[in-house]
Amino acid sequence: MTAFSVVEGSAFAEVLKEERGLSFWGGVDAQTGCVIDQRSKLCGQSLTGKILCMPQSKGSCSSTGILLEMIRVGIAPSGFILCKAEGILAMGAVIGQELYGVDVPVYTVERENYDRIQDHQIMKMKQGKIYVFEKGEEL
Repeated sequence: MTAFSVVEGSAFAEVLKEERGLSFWGGVDAQTGCVIDQRSKLCGQSLTGKILCMPQSKGSCSSTGILLEMIRVGIAPSGFILCKAEGILAMGAVIGQELYGVDVPVYTVERENYDRIQDHQIMKMKQGKIYVFEKGEEL
């Protein structure tokens, strides 16, 4: 699947898909990487090392700082796939690359492609492309 790379980088991980926007400020615990927003279907799940798919992020620029802290302590998502490009998560990802040398790519896809993404698929994000694998499938 073709994507637009807002923040370059590559990731290979399991997908967690949220149908609503998720705010990292107040919605994610920066010390554990777990979703704490009670309205989220991902509440209680760890974002660490996962590719988080959601239509768009939610909240203020404080989410940039939360993502940056997660990158610093090694509990950030591996990447983001969004329908709508935005600067909040992208800023955290870019600063994380610059300060800590950690890639957390941020890609956008058309809504029809987003709708095809399913929870727990395995994805590879690389050079503006998204490759989808089923668990156990040969890579």
